Amino acid sequence: MKRPSSVTIRLYANGTEIAQFVLDADNEWSWVYTAPQYEGGEEIVYTITEDEVDGYTSAIEGFVVTNTILPDTGDYTDLFASLAALTVSLTACAWMVILAVKRRKEEQEA
Repeated sequence: MKRPSSVTIRLYANGTEIAQFVLDADNEWSWVYTAPQYEGGEEIVYTITEDEVDGYTSAIEGFVVTNTILPDTGDYTDLFASLAALTVSLTACAWMVILAVKRRKEEQEA
């Protein structure tokens, strides 16, 4: 699986989205946001989320997001069909060799 070209992080203040950031190689997968610590004498609680990234699972600890690639759970039907066809072909070849050797042996004995 290829690394995503970007991810989107959303910043919330007291549960309300106040900003979103697109992180990529150009901004070194990071951002800086200056925000007030208090509003109306109350401390603001900031949290973040990440928009889903296909093929990855994310873990958020504070303001650090770690994406981990998910194991491949693809459809292997074509692979299994190819392996079955190969097995049949190899078995047929083996029988042809066995029969050819047997026939040659019978001709030599006659």
